[in-house]
Amino acid sequence: MASWNRRDAGNLLLALAALALGVPRALTAQVRDTTRAAGVAPDNTKKNKEGGITAQQQGGDSADRRITRQIRQGVVKNRALSGYAHNVKIITVNDVVTLRGPVRTENEKASIETMARAVRGVSQVVNELTIAARKPKGAAKSPQSEKRPTPRNTP
Repeated sequence: MASWNRRDAGNLLLALAALALGVPRALTAQVRDTTRAAGVAPDNTKKNKEGGITAQQQGGDSADRRITRQIRQGVVKNRALSGYAHNVKIITVNDVVTLRGPVRTENEKASIETMARAVRGVSQVVNELTIAARKPKGAAKSPQSEKRPTPRNTP
């Protein structure tokens, strides 16, 4: 029997609602894709294939889980950190903590590393955090916002 996840259940619910309301299937697919694009974090598959440690290699012993949990709690409680920083990967294997993912500033990078080093039981911290480039202002403008009104000739 095939296993179901939340996305499958959500897609089924969306399709049933559309069927009941008589909404064309193409429109429901567009809504689903738009929703997914707005709420899904960037895909790190390519980055994970480059090598290095991944979350699947997280240590299974209680000390590694405790270390990871304490670092994560510190990161999440720190309201000064960006959303990027709140979502970094924290992987602990044999008391060695690896930090991966994008953050907004060098200060965030240093702050998270400091939090990791402060946790009892950490023997080493490997900081692989990167600084995410900010989008230039106006880069996300829609084509309609770039249209300028045409001057009218008044007699």
